[in-house]
Amino acid sequence: MKALVIVNPMAAHGKVGRNWKQSESRLHEKIGPFDTVFTERPGHAEVLVRQGLKDGYDHIHIYGGDGTATESISGFFQNGKALRPEVLFSVWPGGTGCDFHRAILLPDTFKNRGADGITVIDVGRLTFLDHQKKECEKYFLNIASCGISGYVDQLMAKKWKRLGSAGFLLNTIEGLARYKNRRVRIKTDRGDLGERVVRAVAIANGRFFGGGMKIAPDAQLDDGKFQMVILGDIGLADALINTPKIYSGEHMSHPKIETQNITWTELTSDEEVLLDLDGEPLGTLPLRVQIIPAALRLKTY
Repeated sequence: MKALVIVNPMAAHGKVGRNWKQSESRLHEKIGPFDTVFTERPGHAEVLVRQGLKDGYDHIHIYGGDGTATESISGFFQNGKALRPEVLFSVWPGGTGCDFHRAILLPDTFKNRGADGITVIDVGRLTFLDHQKKECEKYFLNIASCGISGYVDQLMAKKWKRLGSAGFLLNTIEGLARYKNRRVRIKTDRGDLGERVVRAVAIANGRFFGGGMKIAPDAQLDDGKFQMVILGDIGLADALINTPKIYSGEHMSHPKIETQNITWTELTSDEEVLLDLDGEPLGTLPLRVQIIPAALRLKTY
């Protein structure tokens, strides 16, 4: 099997690049021979995946963080369809959060885990406005969200990013203090939920975001559905008390939190509502997200 490893040398603030020689040896022991390419700029992983598919690779590995893994997924798809659906995909954790990898280690994160380590998983497709108000399309593995999560992404881009998960927690605390809840109109395949005042909405294929927050504790990667979690009009004191519960998934009993299992959703607002895609600032509402069931052959080790 012809394998390609795409490495983000800047992941974990350059740690992946500095330690690549040792990591390369360990990967050879696990997966055998492979070719290597390095990302050089934001968005490059998508380009490298698409080129790898053209070059006939049968197994594409991503070594980096959640952002690199999700960025790479758009290279596998065009117009909602996989370019080469037979190709295998694997993720090796090298970033600061590694929330997707955290999810795939859990025994119940798959409805039907393959005995050979290969499971055909769902992928998310989303359209949104970037910060220049241009409509964009992307694909994702893990979680798309809006609200305070997008605001925290903005804070992360300015400070504490080098602290990894600790930095995310610090920026989350600042975000809790400064963020104002927004009015968002929500439609799903299960009906029109109308306009809600929300702190955040998460559309989850995986379970974790924000460096270990178990925002969607019942999400499964191969069940053909997202778990959508709506954090309603939660005030500052309530948020400060309950945010720690997200790390264990205990937040779901809160009376202002609701959830649905959905296949698509549309979110709109008259206010600016910022988006987050696996820890990366993305743009703003309006947002449409739909699931592509059984879209990618994921191999775990």
